[in-house]
Amino acid sequence: MSVMNACSLSLRSLLPRICNRRCTLPLVLRTYASMHAYELDSALGCNVYISEGRDKELIKRLQAEASATEHVALANVFVDAPYNRTGFTLVSTHADLLTAAVVRLSRAALRLLDLRSHAATHPRLGVVDHISLHPLGSLVKRPAAAAGAAAAPSPWPSHPEDHYHHHHHHQHQHQHQQRQHGHPPGPPGQPGHQEHGRLGQQHGGAALHQRHHYHHQVAQRQQEQQVVPGGGALTGGGAGGAYATVWEPPPPGLAGLAVAASCAQYIAWHLSREDDSELAAAAQQPSGGGDGPPAAAALGPAPALPVYLYGYAHPTRRCLSDVRRELGYFRRAADGGWGGLSDTQQLPDPGDLQRFPPDLGPVELPPQSGLVTIGAVPWVVNYNVPLQDVDMEEAKWLARAVSTRGGGLPGVEAMALQHSDDSVEVACNLLDESLSSPHAVQARLEALASARGLDQWAVLWGYRTNKSPEELLRAAVALEAEAAWRRG
Repeated sequence: MSVMNACSLSLRSLLPRICNRRCTLPLVLRTYASMHAYELDSALGCNVYISEGRDKELIKRLQAEASATEHVALANVFVDAPYNRTGFTLVSTHADLLTAAVVRLSRAALRLLDLRSHAATHPRLGVVDHISLHPLGSLVKRPAAAAGAAAAPSPWPSHPEDHYHHHHHHQHQHQHQQRQHGHPPGPPGQPGHQEHGRLGQQHGGAALHQRHHYHHQVAQRQQEQQVVPGGGALTGGGAGGAYATVWEPPPPGLAGLAVAASCAQYIAWHLSREDDSELAAAAQQPSGGGDGPPAAAALGPAPALPVYLYGYAHPTRRCLSDVRRELGYFRRAADGGWGGLSDTQQLPDPGDLQRFPPDLGPVELPPQSGLVTIGAVPWVVNYNVPLQDVDMEEAKWLARAVSTRGGGLPGVEAMALQHSDDSVEVACNLLDESLSSPHAVQARLEALASARGLDQWAVLWGYRTNKSPEELLRAAVALEAEAAWRRG
């Protein structure tokens, strides 16, 4: 207890000083002649991964809890029903408010969920499985000339994988239609594709493809222009001439991660204890109307969690994958799933905590809640690649071969998972997108599959499970602008 008290006093004294220096700038709304310019300075993002992805009503309640803190934007929610897992991404320039919002969401999940009734094909260590904090950089106003072509919308998607996913989607539609008409699919230039071209014309396939592609381009332009309520695009003119809001990345190293690390430690300190009075008052406020279900706080106190720190939140800056490996996170992946009620699939194993004790919180594992890993690192891209007609053993070989640990691409962590009843995926964490992009991972997996003699369509085009830092900031700005517009 003395260690926890010392940690508390240290964090309580450190966090306000850092926040006042770097993170107290609010979402700035400045009015011009016919526009609004929206800027964000030194924003933080926090991903909270919760072990529930199928109960829609419960997820709505968690969304309400995540959205309940002023000046904290719920910028993205990714619900993955096959993995029974949901990722919530919160964004703010107020470190103290972001901390309170994350604790509130986490404790709501701990009150509403029970790990013993959870089953999924994705490994998990707790109800609140993982919390990661990241500096997101800034949105700043620049003269349009200085912003250059980067601010102009492109007729193609921003990310190469978006275009290829779009193209790959149509290739599989073509194959499906060919099978329906009794024509075997073939690669471009082969008779199957030529015959499909004629069939597509008969059934309006070409026109549908063109219309879909056109709408895809229009949607992309609108997303890049970021139209917001009551204002317009995030480019425009005023008394000072034309301007554009552009994204500036955070500074590298400790300079950019100091605040994120302090927030991670502060969140860890709170979740390692039972509900305390400091944040309980905010959590007691109902998140919905009086006729709805009771607020999560009304369901009783959330238990204290064993907490494992990683990245810049831990003195050694150890990796998340190393912590997970010590706790058996990858140990039973070959079993195809994890369930709270099965002894053979139980994760985490209480014995692992005795051998590898947590940084904060109890050593005894709460069976209904599990444990939580919390860290502060640069932005991580989650990129999953579905495989078609590939068994789990082959998928595990591909995941190992593409990862840094297996001699593959730098900054890539990967594992093979059963995503649904008839498909497997290679789930990747890209620790540094400048070293290994989703496009590079995609190309490497396709090359590896070809070298193994797999079918040319074995590796489908992958997808991200979150937005980029710039997209998150623009989403946060739009949400704040909408809230201000509604307030009048």
